[in-house]
Amino acid sequence: MTVILDPTERHPSSGIDVLVAGGGVAGLYFALECLRNGHKVTVLESRTDVDPAGDFFTIGPSAISNLKYWPSFAAKLEDCALKSMVNYYKHDGEHIVGPMPFAANFGRGYIRPKLYKLLNKTIKSHGIKVRYGCKIVRYFETEDRGGVELQNGELLTADVVAAADGVHSRSWQLVNGNKEEPTSSGHAAYRVSFPAELAYKDPLTHKLLVDDNRNNDSMAFMVGPGCHAVCVLGRETVSYIFLHKDDAGTSSESWSNRLSANDALKTVDQIGGWDPSFKALVRATPKNALVDWKLMWRNPQPIQASPLGRVVQIGDSCHSFLPTSANGATQAMEDGVSLAACLRLAGGKEGVPLATKVHNKLRFERVSCGQLMGLMRRENYHKTDWNMLRQNPMKIANPPGEWIARHDPEAYAIENFEACTNSLLQGTPFKNTNIPPGYEYQPWDVHQVLKDAEEGRPLQPAGDWS
Repeated sequence: MTVILDPTERHPSSGIDVLVAGGGVAGLYFALECLRNGHKVTVLESRTDVDPAGDFFTIGPSAISNLKYWPSFAAKLEDCALKSMVNYYKHDGEHIVGPMPFAANFGRGYIRPKLYKLLNKTIKSHGIKVRYGCKIVRYFETEDRGGVELQNGELLTADVVAAADGVHSRSWQLVNGNKEEPTSSGHAAYRVSFPAELAYKDPLTHKLLVDDNRNNDSMAFMVGPGCHAVCVLGRETVSYIFLHKDDAGTSSESWSNRLSANDALKTVDQIGGWDPSFKALVRATPKNALVDWKLMWRNPQPIQASPLGRVVQIGDSCHSFLPTSANGATQAMEDGVSLAACLRLAGGKEGVPLATKVHNKLRFERVSCGQLMGLMRRENYHKTDWNMLRQNPMKIANPPGEWIARHDPEAYAIENFEACTNSLLQGTPFKNTNIPPGYEYQPWDVHQVLKDAEEGRPLQPAGDWS
């Protein structure tokens, strides 16, 4: 008989039933946190089975710190973490700096399919129910229940519904009354992971390795004109993200939009000057494995909970991040930690509507700043001053700031729940402190940020973003 050690701390039953719409990282980690916080939880996933597509991502220290409650899961997660040394290059192969350790504020890197499989296995080991093939066509709510309607007409309800179903979530109509159309960033990202042996057959790819050692993980960050690539070369799996101008007509916001290596190679050749090692890695990509993910700008959305508070959005459904933020998965996990804690502090079913709105107020400014950080980082990469960088090569690493990394979302929710509640109910002053120190939050608009960038105005607001 298997003994489940996780979680090390489990709160008494809250009496709250939770329905999680979406079985991605945001939804699954929130489900685990619901279990720890005493909520009864069910997950709905639109796909018919586990479909571990994708490349890799990082999980920052603010999310990793919560794993102290999940030591068994954390140990398995550490086993599949990338132990990478990083080399930074100009796209033509000129070496800038490295090898050097992965900057601490990035956290740890993970191959997306591996982590996704581990999350699913962990969810099932704890007896959390996951229903596959549940395509949601509508969200709804009453004063005491939130709910979803499935494509087959079935209605499912719970005390609260967490919409964790990504950028195409149908929750927007209920939460905001409409869904603001995103703006094309003008870029897309080729994204893929595949067996390492396919890449290493071509000796040209070995240049991207640290010391030509295939027994260790290596990472190569390559910056080009209006584009960049991040390559992960592991013992079993290789992966890359290649962010490029979106002029090939092949991109969309979907993991099912599969292409071949030749599609990416055409883009590489159009840019010109790319080092043969990167071209060799792209050439090794299996047929129909590559995704061309369209990168869309979305304005920050301050309203993430429905009018009656029975449906709340988390993860990409309310705040999608550019890959350059290196923070999308981290903030999705922070959402789950915060929301589960707020629901526990609600005092039962009747307190759910207030809890979701408190969570919304505690999280919005932070994730908005994180999104803006991603825009600033992209501008830094794509408008690189190479003369300055050669004099100070360490600037190319550009890791997330301390305000992002050194944050405890559960402690923050617990410490601020009462004050935030009073602010919502009585109008008393409340100021978030989980944003860059010295920065007074200001609403921002994607179009204005893009205009500022085009006209050469600095994007860095006041405050300490480092």
